[in-house]
Amino acid sequence: MIVISDIYGVLYEDGTFNQVLLNWYQQQKDSGASLYLASNVSAEKAQFFWQQPNWPNIFNDIFASGTVGYAKPSKAFYLHIEEKISLKNPENLLFIDDTLANVEAACHLGWNGYHYTGWEQFKKDFKVE
Repeated sequence: MIVISDIYGVLYEDGTFNQVLLNWYQQQKDSGASLYLASNVSAEKAQFFWQQPNWPNIFNDIFASGTVGYAKPSKAFYLHIEEKISLKNPENLLFIDDTLANVEAACHLGWNGYHYTGWEQFKKDFKVE
């Protein structure tokens, strides 16, 4: 399984990290999943996030619009990721974002998209204990 997550509104909001979701991501990594970050942020902001404790241990890479040259929901952004991770089967990919347009764009490429609206709903939808 491959999990690709947005940062703002999903893992980071109002200056606070979403530790419960980070813990869930760590569990997915421990179970063999590959995890990536995909966000409309500058290269500098991407570096800030990448330097957070354990993030390089949880996530394989970060795709930031400031380095990729495209921003979500541009199809080119998603195609860039597919190429970089050598995606063969989009059905094995879960894309999590708090912006519905970004989720819909990913779904148009065959990705499994999830519109993140908060941890409580996520827990119910993914049956997290």
